[in-house]
Amino acid sequence: MKAARIFTAVVLCLSATAPMATGAHASNTISQVDWESGRVVKAGKAFHVSVFSRSSFDKCRMTFRGKSKRSVTFNPAGRSKISTRRIPAGKYETSLKCGKRATPFATGPAIIVPKGKSRNPTCDLVEYGVTSNSRGDTSIGMILRNSNPYVGVGSITIVANLINSQGSIISTETELLRGMGPGTDRIAGWNLYGSSEDVASIELRTDCRGQGSAYWPEYVNVPAQPAERGAWLEPTGTITNDARRTFSGLESKIVLLTRDSSGQITGGDETSLAEADVPPGATVRWSGSIPALRGTGTTYAATVQAQFSPEFIER
Repeated sequence: MKAARIFTAVVLCLSATAPMATGAHASNTISQVDWESGRVVKAGKAFHVSVFSRSSFDKCRMTFRGKSKRSVTFNPAGRSKISTRRIPAGKYETSLKCGKRATPFATGPAIIVPKGKSRNPTCDLVEYGVTSNSRGDTSIGMILRNSNPYVGVGSITIVANLINSQGSIISTETELLRGMGPGTDRIAGWNLYGSSEDVASIELRTDCRGQGSAYWPEYVNVPAQPAERGAWLEPTGTITNDARRTFSGLESKIVLLTRDSSGQITGGDETSLAEADVPPGATVRWSGSIPALRGTGTTYAATVQAQFSPEFIER
């Protein structure tokens, strides 16, 4: 089985604060920039930022780099307004410069949504499946979709009602998941153990209101080999870091989704790598562990789908 390869184009940014710019004059200028109204606006509207600096300036210039390059000059006093009237819709990396001799300060991504389009992402439940046993152990797997092609999702809340054979709710479980990019799908899954009653069915509700974001994790499909070990399913695979940066094995996530021989989703899980850091060029092996609960299909896990979400280390 070939190792999955993580290419330079795969970028994960979860920090909302840009790193301090380096350079001879950086320490004398900007120390922090707060995006007061968020990093996503409609075309023609304005971003609002507060610039914190050790020096006083009459003017600052924010540069937007994307499909085109635009700059906006503004007075940094107090809560400043940065107009987007002359900037085309799209996603941009931004930087701020205050003072002629200053080093530009990286201020992260910003998104300008076209007029008439929504700023709100979605986290639609496309497909899901669940398997339970007589001990009350339950495995849940699902596919989620963000149908907004412009805005990412910062995080997703999943509420699961576990229901018994009489139709009564046994318990309500809440899971907070990482988000996803614009116009993409992601898989998700987790396991619950030892319910007080047998679980006959499940109700799922997703919520990502107020989670429109210019930051989102990326997901890469990676090969997975299913292997049953008695009461447990232990899929395995390998991942090669072909990026130019080191990613954290402990903070990166491998998400698993299982299907039976009829194609029905039977469950899922999430795991991490054993290695603390995975440098460029390194190949590492991963393994997951899911309770092999027997569903209605002839095989609990005829297939296992895996997605890898790297979290790169900023040095």
